[in-house]
Amino acid sequence: MNPLFVFPLVIFYVYFVKVLGPRWMKNREPFQIVNLIRFYNLAMVVLNARFLYIVLINTYLPGGRYSLWCQGITGYMDDQLAQYYKSGWWYVAVRYADFLD
Repeated sequence: MNPLFVFPLVIFYVYFVKVLGPRWMKNREPFQIVNLIRFYNLAMVVLNARFLYIVLINTYLPGGRYSLWCQGITGYMDDQLAQYYKSGWWYVAVRYADFLD
């Protein structure tokens, strides 16, 4: 994902929260989405716990690739490392979703 994508997203978010949203909801009742919000929050907790597990297993826990001390860059790529990088992409995607709530 391109980091420049964040700036228009922030601008639109502020515009929606300050101008468009209040204007749209001016004469309306609040939406009843308590169960949807609970499901969303539970999903975020589960996803973030999964990301923490993936990071710890692949990095600093025993059997991981990294140590807490300095180490060189090997340039080595295998399936486990590719999966770790893919998880990083999904982490950023979830952060965008978290921003939009």
